[in-house]
Amino acid sequence: MSRSASEIDTTPPFNFIYGRYKLSEWEIPYFTTSLTFRDAARSLQLTSEMPGGENVKWTLAELYQRDINWARVEDQIVPYLKNLDRPQFFNSITVALLPLDRNKGEILDSFSETEEWILPNFDSSFSFGKQLDIGPIKFGFWDSWLNVDDPEFQIGKMLWNRDQVFPVAIDGQHRLAAIKDLIEISASDDKVIKSRVPIIFVLFDPRLGFKTPNPDETIVSILRRLFIDLNKHAMTVRRGRQILLDDQDPTARCVRALVANGLEDGLAGLKTIPPYIPLSLTDWHSEQAKFDEGPYVTTILGLDWIVLKALGIKPISDWTDYTGVRNQIDRLQKALQIDLAEASDRLDQAEEVDQTPFTYSNDDLDHIVKAFKSMWVAPIVDVITSLRPYKAVIDRREADDSLSVEFQQWFKLFEERDSGKHSQDSYQSFLRRMRTAPTPRSENHFTENLGKISTIKGHSGNLEYSVIFQKAVFFALIEYVKVTQPDYDAFVFWLNNGDYDDESDTGDPNFDFDLPESAEPDTSSHPVKADLPPNDSWTSALSPAIATSGFDVQAFRYRNRALEFVKYFNVVCDALPSLMGTAVACRPDENNQHYFWLGSLRNSQGTIDFSEGAAKRAGDLIFLIVAVGFYAAHLPAEPEVDFEDIWADLSSNPGPSFLKRTERAIQRLSAESGISGRIAKIQDEEYDEQVAYNEIYVRVAALWNALNP
Repeated sequence: MSRSASEIDTTPPFNFIYGRYKLSEWEIPYFTTSLTFRDAARSLQLTSEMPGGENVKWTLAELYQRDINWARVEDQIVPYLKNLDRPQFFNSITVALLPLDRNKGEILDSFSETEEWILPNFDSSFSFGKQLDIGPIKFGFWDSWLNVDDPEFQIGKMLWNRDQVFPVAIDGQHRLAAIKDLIEISASDDKVIKSRVPIIFVLFDPRLGFKTPNPDETIVSILRRLFIDLNKHAMTVRRGRQILLDDQDPTARCVRALVANGLEDGLAGLKTIPPYIPLSLTDWHSEQAKFDEGPYVTTILGLDWIVLKALGIKPISDWTDYTGVRNQIDRLQKALQIDLAEASDRLDQAEEVDQTPFTYSNDDLDHIVKAFKSMWVAPIVDVITSLRPYKAVIDRREADDSLSVEFQQWFKLFEERDSGKHSQDSYQSFLRRMRTAPTPRSENHFTENLGKISTIKGHSGNLEYSVIFQKAVFFALIEYVKVTQPDYDAFVFWLNNGDYDDESDTGDPNFDFDLPESAEPDTSSHPVKADLPPNDSWTSALSPAIATSGFDVQAFRYRNRALEFVKYFNVVCDALPSLMGTAVACRPDENNQHYFWLGSLRNSQGTIDFSEGAAKRAGDLIFLIVAVGFYAAHLPAEPEVDFEDIWADLSSNPGPSFLKRTERAIQRLSAESGISGRIAKIQDEEYDEQVAYNEIYVRVAALWNALNP
């Protein structure tokens, strides 16, 4: 049975002054007013207060909008408001009025006239010249008007049905949270009750003058734009938040192409084309790059670093730095094989008008993201989810059903539970709901699953779950994807024939997978080679029809190389399980241990070196790990080859391009600036070229011996 207007939960009538921004193709209407602290606390909401929010598969934008730093609220903002020795003043809070279905606990697409709205009524004492109904919101104007541009439209009163409107703060959430907290602890304080805070209501409805160049754009996406812009201009936006919300930064857009758009159960995203990393595997909320503890195998900040390195660009903080922007555009064109001539022209125009910030157009950004998806998304996802250490965590989580939305929500609250009273209350409230859910879950259920993941990640001496190791992996991958298909073909042919056609080793990819019969490796008896996929199976990883443009060729090659990279790295890891420990030694002797990672990820104290230089040196080592696995997989079973010959090939052979890459890696590692030089310094010895060379020799020998016991 429907309720009458007199029975519904109605806000007080608020005075308003109407305004509208109409500086572009967008027109954004707003209503300025002021509310008492009490009315603000009762009538306005944080996104975390949405009914049934724990069951909603929030998008990334919504997840960040509902994220409150309660420690900041309780320790900084509330004490500021309570300080009697200083003046207090808040800027206005911007609040979006959203259509709400409270029964379903979800935001609707619009205040459509087809929905069943229940309208409140003004008190009969008000004498309006005209009234306007927008869904469950009623506006009263003192004088009649014909359109929204009339002066008579600018002043009046408004109220709404609380059950059908979700008034969410999109700017000033922490201010609103502080007001709510202050009202709770000082509900009888007359000064608190009578204080008023300025409010700006925004309402995206054409009947109020709202216009958008894209009629299909959703309310949430519009909020997302306003949210990042408001926060970006009000204060410095944390990098993690900017990555997840900024639609105008090409790096941020590319990072978001790598991850799911919201919370979801399971690993379905790994099987889409292109794939993406579920948020259950990605730390999107903590603003940390490390993931050595917890359930994740990467982080948003880590993915940001990977994207920047893959594209060879630097982040832009000042969009009037025209030289920096021009360098970024040039590097994006080269890295992604795309044409950004229009962006370059607009940059020239911006530079002519001094201090005019450059912005990428939507077409530019779509072009960049499309190319990045085709070229880099699958390789990056392959490595992060299939490399042996990361796959172990994912398999454990899949077996324990800790990939559920419930576990993801629990872990975030669990991490934040000690940051303040509200965080602890939110955590306990979640646990109560879980105990009474259709499938009850206790705190022990979640903590036990987390403990199993921690057991896999092991102790601090393990490298594989350190952020610096993941950086090293991608330094190696970025080098490895440079191996073209002719490089591959020429190398396999050379292994089987002792010679190669350097005319064909040009670096220009081709798709002729039919090598000469004698060049096909014998995979019948070697354990490394037994499950090696045939070359032509790689094509199934990409689109059925591969074009011959440079862009498509490069995308095809990157996916091939990433699959190989994972394959051979895992093969070596399986053969040498201790490889990922800082204490693994490649050869003991009387005076010292030749620690495999010493001089790169292991420092002189035996702990992890987290410098980027260490990651680059380790990247060369990882490149050699993969190269040795690759070599072993393709070496003919007969005749048996001595390691000295293998070392000669890898370190100094003037053969195919693939071997030239291994030679350069060995030269960098054995140089005075490489790990050999650092080891000499650690051992307080003079750098000696032959000794330095031997340091790399014993490492490669340890890998080869593990594969060929």
